[in-house]
Amino acid sequence: MRARAAAVLATVAILAASQAWAQDGTIVAGIGDQWQSLDPQYSNASKDAQILGDLYEGLVGLDAAGNPAPGAAESWDISADGLTYTFHLRDGLKWSNGDPLVAQDFVNGAERQENPALGSYKAYYLFTQLPITGVGDYNAKTATDWSKTGITAPDARTVVIHLDRPNPYALQLLNFYYISPLHKPSLDAHGADFVQPENFVGNGAYVLKELVPQSHVLLVRNPNYWDAANVHADSIRYVVTEDVNTELKMFKAGQLDITWDVPTEQLAALKKEYGAGLHVAPYAATGHLTFNTQKAPLTDIRVRKALALAIDRDIVVNKIARSGDPIITSFVPPMDPGYPQLKAADFSADQKANDALALKLIEEAGYGPGKPLTLNYYCTSDDLQRKITQGIAITWQKKLGVISRIRLEESQSLYDDFYKLEWDVYCDGFTGDYAGPEPFLVYRTEAAGAQYPWKNDAFEAAMAKATAITDRDARKKVLQEAEQILLDDYPVAMMYQETKRNLISKRVTGWVDNPIGYHLTKFLKLQ
Repeated sequence: MRARAAAVLATVAILAASQAWAQDGTIVAGIGDQWQSLDPQYSNASKDAQILGDLYEGLVGLDAAGNPAPGAAESWDISADGLTYTFHLRDGLKWSNGDPLVAQDFVNGAERQENPALGSYKAYYLFTQLPITGVGDYNAKTATDWSKTGITAPDARTVVIHLDRPNPYALQLLNFYYISPLHKPSLDAHGADFVQPENFVGNGAYVLKELVPQSHVLLVRNPNYWDAANVHADSIRYVVTEDVNTELKMFKAGQLDITWDVPTEQLAALKKEYGAGLHVAPYAATGHLTFNTQKAPLTDIRVRKALALAIDRDIVVNKIARSGDPIITSFVPPMDPGYPQLKAADFSADQKANDALALKLIEEAGYGPGKPLTLNYYCTSDDLQRKITQGIAITWQKKLGVISRIRLEESQSLYDDFYKLEWDVYCDGFTGDYAGPEPFLVYRTEAAGAQYPWKNDAFEAAMAKATAITDRDARKKVLQEAEQILLDDYPVAMMYQETKRNLISKRVTGWVDNPIGYHLTKFLKLQ
């Protein structure tokens, strides 16, 4: 009862505060549950990226539609062999405190990101997807001299990046904040607290003003941003809105301008009520289950395959969760017209055939309705995932006799528990950096350091072969081979391609739906 009373009081406080924010000219946006970290070299969470994209700017930026555009670098040159990128910084760049921003700040940021002492979640970016010379060895501690790596600053306005092998999507991987500059004096003075509001120094369109865990983050315009004259909204407040129904109430009451999501069972009614104000857009992201292939009985492919085949995705996604998300059979979402949608071996379009094979496999493995298999099933506690998790658990019990011990947690707790590997089934998903196959597949390689409990030598070999190919079409063919190997080993049960669902108030303009789902506040206007 005390916990419930506290939750009610907290909600009342947020509602009251958000009404004031909405009235003072601040854009108010829901952010779902708690962010992971606002350390730009450390965090790799897509939720955090929404905030960090306002606070920091990389060499390459994003336009409103999510495409690469000049950022801190006004231009760049690419060598004929595709291995060397030379970035020319804008003249007169400044940090938010007025200090000059120079090329070495980007080199310092990359070094900190790759320094193994930090344990960055996104260190793998700069030696797997973007294979910068020597960076992988530095991160693996087999080399200790950072100056020998392929990212250098020959002068104050030039950053040179040399790759071991070309990547035709290098600019997409360099955009946003993936190589953020580092204001080293702040880090030296405050350590990990350099990202606290009182210590914050950034180079993005906004600066950090308030950071209140489990409540909100307030950003205000950065007057020293190079394009400050074209940044229209004075401030934006990202509000923790873990409950999607509370978030909708806040929007209806005029206390939110942008929702993080909407209740899926109300999509039709919301479309009728808000028309173009409801944005439902394809998204380069997937929802799927990951199996712990290092823990019995999930070590047995028959068990993994049975669990994957028995899920009636149409019922779970469209009838129980009612999310409207497209069902997929491939690990890569179908966003690239030059890349096919694949499916795992033995996966049929006929659900009855899948059910029959699933029951046969689970019984061959020594389980079934008469000898129930019990699984630890971990997932997030948000409304949509709760519905999907419960739907899958009911399906497994009915068809295969499987008993699911469901554990629902907020995002950060679930993320932390991933590494304990106490789970059998993990509610998973991945958001690509661009609408192509490579980000999804690279993340499952051992080099990415994501620590998935699955390794396949054939998959690793195919990925190594693919990333050495310069031609895009030829590269995609080998990536298909790698994906098929992954699917056929059933370390995952693919479910759906995520859809971004947002309600945008009439007083906000400039929102452009895009496949990577990032919407920098500098492009928004408040009426």
